[in-house]
Amino acid sequence: MLVFVLMMSWGCDDSPSTPTGPTAAPVLTNFANTTIDGVRGEVKDTLGRRVSDALVEIGDGPLAGRTAMTGADGRFLFPAQLRPTDAMTLRVTHQRFAPASAQWRGRNDIFITLTALQLLDLGGLVTVTMTAAPSCSQLPVPLRTRTYNAQMRPTTNVFTAFTGELGGADFFPAYDTFWTGVGHDAARFHVFSWDAFTWWLEDRPIIERIGPNGFLSFEGIADAPLVQSPTAITAQFDGTITFCSALTPPVLAQWIPTCGAPVACRSDRHEFRMIRR
Repeated sequence: MLVFVLMMSWGCDDSPSTPTGPTAAPVLTNFANTTIDGVRGEVKDTLGRRVSDALVEIGDGPLAGRTAMTGADGRFLFPAQLRPTDAMTLRVTHQRFAPASAQWRGRNDIFITLTALQLLDLGGLVTVTMTAAPSCSQLPVPLRTRTYNAQMRPTTNVFTAFTGELGGADFFPAYDTFWTGVGHDAARFHVFSWDAFTWWLEDRPIIERIGPNGFLSFEGIADAPLVQSPTAITAQFDGTITFCSALTPPVLAQWIPTCGAPVACRSDRHEFRMIRR
């Protein structure tokens, strides 16, 4: 009983505890009083090129009626002190492009894409030739230039792009179709598997089977700026061409084959050439 009484006395001791100092009050940020230094943005076309001399108009909100022009870098600025709760509609026009609108609300940068009124039409049968850069002496001579047939078709989900299904050679399944983005005067050839991109959002090469145990692959980007005619387009191809003489077959047909000792040439001086048939 004595032990119990002592414990109770200790537990009920109401003497003041050792002071620990004042508790700091939490710091709260008043976002309602935060200001944003103007409306900034950038205007590009469907190939990611900056669009200059585009008219940007604000249709509503605290800056309604104000206009600005994009500079050579495609950027515009409406200087003002704005609140995070402010909102407005921006409309962008240019003589070569369809008008586009975007909503701005409490952020400093907005990016707007314009689509050309007249896009390059690459549809139809073409011949595609890919030529390795002169520095690619490690590649077998017969494989440094390859020519294929191709059927170019507009994609079903992106009307500013075409797919090119290659033929005239033995391609691995699902690694025979590249894709191309177009503008009003330029094209960008994505020499990657369209199927791999749409299935897995991955960049995988175009792969031609060379004999029973080898393959030749192409992967990279070929930009063709200022295309005068879609009949014949030559573009500098920045990418990698790889030859394998002893492949390891994929586990599944749609998987990429591998190679124990690949011979690769990486260059920005390869050439991609497309001629309408």
